Amino acid sequence: MISISTVFTIIISLFFILLIVKSLTKKNFCVICLSFVLTWAYLLCMLFNNSFEDKVLLGIFMGQTSIGIYYLLEIKLRKRFHIFRLPFLLTLTIIIYSILSYSSEVISAIKLTIAIWILFMFIFVYRKSPKAKTLAKKIIECCKRW
Repeated sequence: MISISTVFTIIISLFFILLIVKSLTKKNFCVICLSFVLTWAYLLCMLFNNSFEDKVLLGIFMGQTSIGIYYLLEIKLRKRFHIFRLPFLLTLTIIIYSILSYSSEVISAIKLTIAIWILFMFIFVYRKSPKAKTLAKKIIECCKRW
Protein backbone atom coordinates (compact mmCIF):
# COMPACT_ATOMS: atom_id res chain seq x y z
CA MET A 1 0.00 0.00 0.00
CA ILE A 2 1.04 3.59 -0.52
CA SER A 3 2.27 5.46 2.55
CA ILE A 4 1.42 9.06 3.38
CA SER A 5 5.06 9.98 2.72
CA THR A 6 4.77 8.55 -0.79
CA VAL A 7 1.57 10.52 -1.36
CA PHE A 8 3.29 13.71 -0.15
CA THR A 9 6.19 12.97 -2.52
CA ILE A 10 3.71 12.70 -5.39
CA ILE A 11 2.15 16.05 -4.45
CA ILE A 12 5.54 17.76 -4.11
CA SER A 13 6.73 16.32 -7.44
CA LEU A 14 3.55 17.39 -9.19
CA PHE A 15 3.88 20.84 -7.66
CA PHE A 16 7.31 21.44 -9.19
CA ILE A 17 6.41 19.81 -12.51
CA LEU A 18 3.26 21.93 -12.78
CA LEU A 19 5.18 25.03 -11.76
CA ILE A 20 7.47 24.47 -14.75
CA VAL A 21 4.51 23.71 -17.03
CA LYS A 22 2.77 26.89 -15.88
CA SER A 23 5.80 29.05 -16.58
CA LEU A 24 6.35 27.49 -20.02
CA THR A 25 2.73 27.59 -21.18
CA LYS A 26 1.68 30.86 -19.55
CA LYS A 27 -1.58 29.13 -18.56
CA ASN A 28 -3.37 30.51 -15.53
CA PHE A 29 -4.06 27.81 -12.93
CA CYS A 30 -3.35 27.14 -9.28
CA VAL A 31 -0.36 24.81 -9.10
CA ILE A 32 -1.10 23.68 -5.54
CA CYS A 33 -4.77 23.00 -6.30
CA LEU A 34 -4.01 21.00 -9.42
CA SER A 35 -1.29 19.03 -7.61
CA PHE A 36 -3.82 17.93 -4.99
CA VAL A 37 -6.60 17.27 -7.52
CA LEU A 38 -4.37 15.09 -9.70
CA THR A 39 -3.15 13.24 -6.62
CA TRP A 40 -6.58 12.48 -5.19
CA ALA A 41 -7.93 11.58 -8.63
CA TYR A 42 -5.09 9.06 -8.97
CA LEU A 43 -5.70 7.75 -5.44
CA LEU A 44 -9.44 7.47 -6.13
CA CYS A 45 -8.73 5.33 -9.19
CA MET A 46 -6.43 3.21 -7.05
CA LEU A 47 -9.14 2.94 -4.38
CA PHE A 48 -11.63 1.63 -6.95
CA ASN A 49 -9.00 -0.87 -8.09
CA ASN A 50 -8.39 -1.99 -4.49
CA SER A 51 -4.80 -0.68 -4.60
CA PHE A 52 -5.34 2.07 -2.03
CA GLU A 53 -7.26 1.92 1.24
CA ASP A 54 -6.77 5.22 3.09
CA LYS A 55 -10.18 6.85 2.67
CA VAL A 56 -9.38 9.35 5.42
CA LEU A 57 -6.44 10.83 3.51
CA LEU A 58 -8.39 10.73 0.27
CA GLY A 59 -11.35 12.43 1.94
CA ILE A 60 -9.10 15.16 3.35
CA PHE A 61 -7.68 15.89 -0.11
CA MET A 62 -11.11 15.86 -1.74
CA GLY A 63 -12.43 18.13 1.02
CA GLN A 64 -9.59 20.57 0.40
CA THR A 65 -10.61 20.68 -3.23
CA SER A 66 -14.24 21.34 -2.33
CA ILE A 67 -13.18 24.28 -0.16
CA GLY A 68 -10.97 25.54 -2.99
CA ILE A 69 -13.91 25.40 -5.40
CA TYR A 70 -16.04 27.17 -2.78
CA TYR A 71 -13.53 30.02 -2.42
CA LEU A 72 -13.04 30.29 -6.17
CA LEU A 73 -16.78 30.67 -6.71
CA GLU A 74 -16.98 33.14 -3.85
CA ILE A 75 -14.47 35.33 -5.69
CA LYS A 76 -16.03 34.87 -9.14
CA LEU A 77 -19.73 35.22 -8.27
CA ARG A 78 -21.57 38.42 -7.50
CA LYS A 79 -22.11 39.05 -3.82
CA ARG A 80 -25.88 38.47 -4.05
CA PHE A 81 -25.21 34.82 -4.95
CA HIS A 82 -23.16 34.32 -1.78
CA ILE A 83 -26.44 33.44 -0.14
CA PHE A 84 -26.01 29.96 -1.66
CA ARG A 85 -22.65 29.20 -0.01
CA LEU A 86 -24.05 26.83 2.62
CA PRO A 87 -26.17 24.73 0.24
CA PHE A 88 -23.32 24.65 -2.30
CA LEU A 89 -20.78 23.45 0.27
CA LEU A 90 -23.24 20.85 1.58
CA THR A 91 -23.73 19.65 -2.00
CA LEU A 92 -19.99 19.25 -2.53
CA THR A 93 -19.72 17.42 0.79
CA ILE A 94 -22.50 14.97 -0.06
CA ILE A 95 -20.93 14.31 -3.46
CA ILE A 96 -17.57 13.48 -1.87
CA TYR A 97 -19.21 11.36 0.82
CA SER A 98 -21.20 9.46 -1.79
CA ILE A 99 -18.06 8.74 -3.80
CA LEU A 100 -16.14 7.45 -0.79
CA SER A 101 -18.81 5.71 1.24
CA TYR A 102 -22.36 5.17 0.17
CA SER A 103 -24.85 4.36 2.88
CA SER A 104 -28.61 4.62 3.34
CA GLU A 105 -28.01 7.82 5.32
CA VAL A 106 -26.99 9.56 2.10
CA ILE A 107 -30.61 9.70 0.94
CA SER A 108 -31.75 11.67 4.00
CA ALA A 109 -28.73 13.98 3.70
CA ILE A 110 -29.56 14.59 0.03
CA LYS A 111 -33.18 15.39 0.96
CA LEU A 112 -32.00 17.80 3.64
CA THR A 113 -29.59 19.45 1.20
CA ILE A 114 -32.39 19.86 -1.35
CA ALA A 115 -34.59 21.40 1.35
CA ILE A 116 -31.82 23.89 2.20
CA TRP A 117 -31.45 24.77 -1.50
CA ILE A 118 -35.20 25.40 -1.74
CA LEU A 119 -35.22 27.50 1.43
CA PHE A 120 -32.26 29.60 0.28
CA MET A 121 -33.77 30.01 -3.19
CA PHE A 122 -36.96 31.26 -1.55
CA ILE A 123 -34.97 33.78 0.50
CA PHE A 124 -33.04 34.79 -2.62
CA VAL A 125 -36.19 35.36 -4.68
CA TYR A 126 -37.82 37.44 -1.93
CA ARG A 127 -34.62 39.17 -0.73
CA LYS A 128 -36.03 42.63 -1.53
CA SER A 129 -38.87 42.29 0.97
CA PRO A 130 -38.02 43.77 4.42
CA LYS A 131 -37.99 40.52 6.43
CA ALA A 132 -36.22 38.44 3.80
CA LYS A 133 -33.75 41.27 3.13
CA THR A 134 -32.52 41.25 6.72
CA LEU A 135 -32.16 37.47 6.74
CA ALA A 136 -30.47 37.44 3.31
CA LYS A 137 -27.99 40.08 4.46
CA LYS A 138 -27.14 38.07 7.59
CA ILE A 139 -26.66 34.90 5.54
CA ILE A 140 -24.44 36.65 3.00
CA GLU A 141 -22.34 38.29 5.72
CA CYS A 142 -22.04 35.14 7.85
CA CYS A 143 -18.45 34.61 6.78
CA LYS A 144 -17.37 38.21 6.51
CA ARG A 145 -13.63 38.46 6.85
CA TRP A 146 -12.77 40.39 9.97
